[in-house]
Amino acid sequence: MPYLLLFWSHLLRKMALYVLKMPLRFSLLQKNSYICCVAHEFYDDFNVSDELKIEYYEQQNMNFKRTSGIVFVALTLLAMGCATSQQRAEQKIATQKAVTEALTNRHLRINVRSMNPFRYASRTVSYGFFLEIKGDTLESYLPYMGQAYQAAAFSSEGLNFEAPIVSYRETRAKKNMTSIELDVKTREDNYHYTLEIHDTGTAYIRVRCQNRDSISFDGDCEV
Repeated sequence: MPYLLLFWSHLLRKMALYVLKMPLRFSLLQKNSYICCVAHEFYDDFNVSDELKIEYYEQQNMNFKRTSGIVFVALTLLAMGCATSQQRAEQKIATQKAVTEALTNRHLRINVRSMNPFRYASRTVSYGFFLEIKGDTLESYLPYMGQAYQAAAFSSEGLNFEAPIVSYRETRAKKNMTSIELDVKTREDNYHYTLEIHDTGTAYIRVRCQNRDSISFDGDCEV
């Protein structure tokens, strides 16, 4: 895609320069006398006065400068647009590569930006909440809102814990998305995490618990 943009930018620049370098051919009718200009050379057979020739040259020179300025601005904007598109394409490729490497190494961190409780409205969360896969370990530092089905016998830790991963399954669910399902067990509850990791770096987390309401999160991979 970047090479195609560069090709069209180069082609349009060539075409514009070709047009600007073409000899000008104009004809003007004034007081029953014709003025012909071919490659900026006047033919004197039409008995055109020097004053009219000078006025005509000045007018054409002004028009040429105006046209050149417009073409220059247009080419500059086109070049800037192509450069920006190329940078975006390169950034997209770099992000996809970083996400793929993180999944391959099983070392992935997702920074959460919003939460979707089961019984309440969605809301944004403050910076600092995350979910991180570190090999065979899951570190979960996530906010929680929901109803518990039974009271904990000790202080509730919610979704803030670090525990070994009991089971882990990764599949390429879509062309640009990888799905991960994993299970962890703590002294408080059993958790089933479903992660949807997109090649663009965006992520979706759904947590199902045995003793409380489920909850989901939206976030971005740290790449």
